[in-house]
Amino acid sequence: MTLAILLAAGRGSRLGTPKAALDLRGRTALERCVAALRAGGANEVRAVLAAGDASGLAAAGRSGAVPVFNRDPARGQTSSLKAGLASGPAPVEPWLLHTVDYPLLLAEDVAALLAALAPPHAIAVPVVGGRRGHPVLFLPELANEFLALDDHEPAHGVVRRDPSRVLGVERSNPWLVADLDTPADLAAVLAELARREPNAAL
Repeated sequence: MTLAILLAAGRGSRLGTPKAALDLRGRTALERCVAALRAGGANEVRAVLAAGDASGLAAAGRSGAVPVFNRDPARGQTSSLKAGLASGPAPVEPWLLHTVDYPLLLAEDVAALLAALAPPHAIAVPVVGGRRGHPVLFLPELANEFLALDDHEPAHGVVRRDPSRVLGVERSNPWLVADLDTPADLAAVLAELARREPNAAL
């Protein structure tokens, strides 16, 4: 049972709107992330939303994700990650961490990480043009390292704690390292989707 935690509780302040329910050519950013994660091998996706995010909740319902609410997302993404991990059974298989800021991941990117992770590595990270991206895959025991973090501590501290346990998986999808953060980013994402899905109904 492969678990994916999808962080989607941000306010999207620079974009002017929360990203979870952002319409990206007929499907929300959350729905696109969940679809790719599930098609790539995730059996369960827990989508962490800001408390009271009705539109995000509706998107989670359409996608089949399990909604999890963070009462105070201003504490940072680590608080959302911890909420997702604590909301159900602990992972027993390698588990994925993704964020709705990267809605153009592909199922094959997810599958490549799942296929690549093996001893002595405990973490698999996609690498595009020398840059690390998302999602990230962890062995189940690393969940405890995240749960031990304070909410203000960045989650990437776990990844950087021991470089020898991190496997870089080369990928060609540039959208694994290009987050959706500003109106210009949104325009680029929509242009890419128009290229990928020219016949999609809007």
